[in-house]
Amino acid sequence: MIARYAISIALGTAVTFALLFIMQLLIATGRAALTDSSKFRIVDFVRVEEESVVETKKDKPEKPPEPEQPPPDMPQPDLDNFDTSATGIQIAAPNMSTNVSVGGVGIGVSDGEYLPIVKVAPIY
Repeated sequence: MIARYAISIALGTAVTFALLFIMQLLIATGRAALTDSSKFRIVDFVRVEEESVVETKKDKPEKPPEPEQPPPDMPQPDLDNFDTSATGIQIAAPNMSTNVSVGGVGIGVSDGEYLPIVKVAPIY
């Protein structure tokens, strides 16, 4: 068991120093690449936008026809002579039974798959 730990520590140390050496080598040799512009060239891509003219037609809505006769005037209710002593409304509670019987086992019962109502096409 001690041999396993020794081998894993030795391999971990070797890999760590190898990675550090490679990083130092990349940093040391990378300075010339940034300052020397004759070795590489950056290509600049420019996207040209197409000019498009959208013509819209503005339609005026049609004027609705004039009504032939105005609606008859409705008589206003007389609220000053309202009798508040009349209590002739009697409502009884309805009779309801609460016998609920559930039969069977409801494992895996669901509404089913959802169906899309509207499918919108993507605009690319």
